[in-house]
Amino acid sequence: MVVSFATDVRSLRRIALLVVRAREDWGPCCQELEDIALAIEHMKRDVALGSPHVAVDLRRIASLVRNLSCGATDRQSLQQSVMGELRDLVAQLTP
Repeated sequence: MVVSFATDVRSLRRIALLVVRAREDWGPCCQELEDIALAIEHMKRDVALGSPHVAVDLRRIASLVRNLSCGATDRQSLQQSVMGELRDLVAQLTP
């Protein structure tokens, strides 16, 4: 997998913001969100250190987003739209 950060930085930032917002709204009920947040932090560290393993982090995030299935709450429609946007962004980054 080739990752071009010149074109994908906005999508990565949007994914990070959506995950932060979802974690605030849904709390600790969704382990996948916690794992995505950890993978994003790992990716940021790898980018800062110039590590060639960024694609591994992106594949991990893509896998976690595909499996994202937080329990239903009174904000189920909001959850579905956030999860849909996360999946769309990850699909753009991982053709």
